Amino acid sequence: MNSMDDIRQIIRKTIFSTVSYRSLREVVQDKGLAKLGDVLVNFIYSLAKSLILGRLDAWKVSDAVLSRALEEASLLKVLPRRSDRHSRGDAVEALIAYAWIMGIFDVENAVMLFKEEIKQSDFNNKKLEAIAAVRAFRKLLEEIKPKIKILLVMRKVKKEL
Repeated sequence: MNSMDDIRQIIRKTIFSTVSYRSLREVVQDKGLAKLGDVLVNFIYSLAKSLILGRLDAWKVSDAVLSRALEEASLLKVLPRRSDRHSRGDAVEALIAYAWIMGIFDVENAVMLFKEEIKQSDFNNKKLEAIAAVRAFRKLLEEIKPKIKILLVMRKVKKEL
């Protein structure tokens, strides 16, 4: 086990011992998860972009990018009908944080996925970069969504036993 796995395990034992999510809707509405997810989202994207550019760079992923990725990943239904862009961005961040904490994906693989998805982007054109970022986040969400659903069902069944 590496130190990142240790950190995830500590989070699961200390924080998630008192919190039990029963649905995707509960996950996406957790503001604490969204705060951690904000850091993860920006970190993953910035690492991928830095690898492509061959120099360190940082990018603050906008709520518009995350909102669009949520929509394209067919996840809008887990939010209340009149959710704004900020709420949608928080939802993506919460999902990504939850998936990372639960070991559904690791940062290294996510960075490689993003690197592959955005490598042809024109980083001088913010609109084209945002389109590439939406594509990368949609792909990550599509990968983690079914795994989160299975995990939530498994945890629910385990509790009932």
